[in-house]
Amino acid sequence: MSRAVATMVWKQCFMKNPFDRIMGERYRREMLGHGGGKEPMLMVKGMLQKCPTTEDFVDALVLDLDPDFESFFMDS
Repeated sequence: MSRAVATMVWKQCFMKNPFDRIMGERYRREMLGHGGGKEPMLMVKGMLQKCPTTEDFVDALVLDLDPDFESFFMDS
């Protein structure tokens, strides 16, 4: 599950610009700032600005396994 969350956060928040200050501050505030004192899914919701679905988790894991997976199906 943590791998899926990391992939979703990377893709949605940092892939286009890994040095985006606004996203970095959101990550610090939403994910790191609680030191384990906040429900994990609430941190993920805060970071992604939405509640991820089961499909979101599965898609993230598939994309993490093969980064060209999405383009493979789009090109077919």
